[in-house]
Amino acid sequence: MSIFDRLRRRIEEEGFGRTIKYISLVGWDEFKTRITDTLLDLKYSGRLLKGHLPTAYKHLGANDVYHTDYAAMPHIFNQVTINPHDVLVDVGCGKGRVINYWLSQGHSNKIYGLELDPLVAQETAEQFKHRSNVTILHGDAISQQMALSFIYTILFLRKNSLRSSHALLNYPAPKKQRLCITVLKA
Repeated sequence: MSIFDRLRRRIEEEGFGRTIKYISLVGWDEFKTRITDTLLDLKYSGRLLKGHLPTAYKHLGANDVYHTDYAAMPHIFNQVTINPHDVLVDVGCGKGRVINYWLSQGHSNKIYGLELDPLVAQETAEQFKHRSNVTILHGDAISQQMALSFIYTILFLRKNSLRSSHALLNYPAPKKQRLCITVLKA
C-alpha cells in the first residue's frame, strides 16, 4: 500500500482534521529526532553518520553498515549499569553511533570499536583520533583476543523493530572490570 493510499484511507476513517493533526505530531517528532541525531553526530564525530553501506563481507556473516537511532539507545542501555572502570566494546561499530551515544552520556571509559570492513574502520578511527579513550580496531570479533575476565554481552537485533536481550557471564573479576559488548545485527 502506497503512502497516498494510506493517507486516503486514514482521511476516510478518521476525517481530514484528525489526519492533519496526526501528520503534524508525527512530523514534528520525526523532525526533532533528525535534528537531535544530526547534532550528536556532528558533536562527537564531526560528520553525519546516516546512510546504509552494503558490506563486502556477507560471506563471513557480516551485516551491512546501518546507523542506530539515538532515540533507541536509552531503551537498550538502560538495562546496563556502566561503571567507571568498565571497558566498552562495540562489535560491528560501523560509523560509530553507539560510541557517540556512550560519549554523549559522559562515559570516559576505555572504548573499543571493532569493525570488519577496513575502509569503514579507517574512517571511524579518523573521526575518533582526538579522543584518547576511544580506539577503533579493524578485524573479526571472533579472531580478536579480548582478555578481560568479566563479560557483559548485549545483543540487539534489528529487523522490523528493535528487540534487545542480554546475557550475563560470571567469571572472577580481579579489577572489577567488565566488558560491555554490543553486537549489531540487521
